[in-house]
Amino acid sequence: MTKFTVPAALAAVVALSACEPTAPTTTTVVTGPAATDTCNMRAAYGLLGQPSTALTTGVLPPGTLIVTFDGAGRAADYNPQRLIVELDRNGKAASLRCG
Repeated sequence: MTKFTVPAALAAVVALSACEPTAPTTTTVVTGPAATDTCNMRAAYGLLGQPSTALTTGVLPPGTLIVTFDGAGRAADYNPQRLIVELDRNGKAASLRCG
């Protein structure tokens, strides 16, 4: 039979309580169009995931800027009416934003 002293038993309880699982951390990611759609982003939302060949002038609003994954094509100015389509490494539309 094993005898535990009070301090040893207390230490065991404290040690085991540290192993109790904690509540999972949740992160909310917003992936839809912005609340203020100054650049007609909602109309182009369906293009996300499409190849760059689908991003034609007839589909996109005039003045749309297409930025490649490495940053080529970025504008130096900010224009809230301009739609910016960012491409991923595979040449697909990965994100939309106004600017």
